[in-house]
Amino acid sequence: MPEEIEIKPCPFCGSTQVHMRDMATFPYVFCEQCNAYGPSMETKEEAILMWNKANGVNADLLATCELAVTYIEDGAPQTAADRLRKAIAKVGDQEASE
Repeated sequence: MPEEIEIKPCPFCGSTQVHMRDMATFPYVFCEQCNAYGPSMETKEEAILMWNKANGVNADLLATCELAVTYIEDGAPQTAADRLRKAIAKVGDQEASE
């Protein structure tokens, strides 16, 4: 029997209270702490791999979003938009290289 893939902690809140859910035959990973969820996939293994892959990307993107909110609150929406565009491009570049 193949080894089971470990589900990484939630990239949004850091909780380890994450587990599989099955939505009408399409499984996904769900965080009990903050209600975040990964994409529904055809298999449990694919759902875990997508959750784990998004884990690092989401942490970087979340930090950028938090910084952008600060810029908006400080009256610098253009700076916030520039930072967000760079983060989006970085995620796109990472996906294209895989």
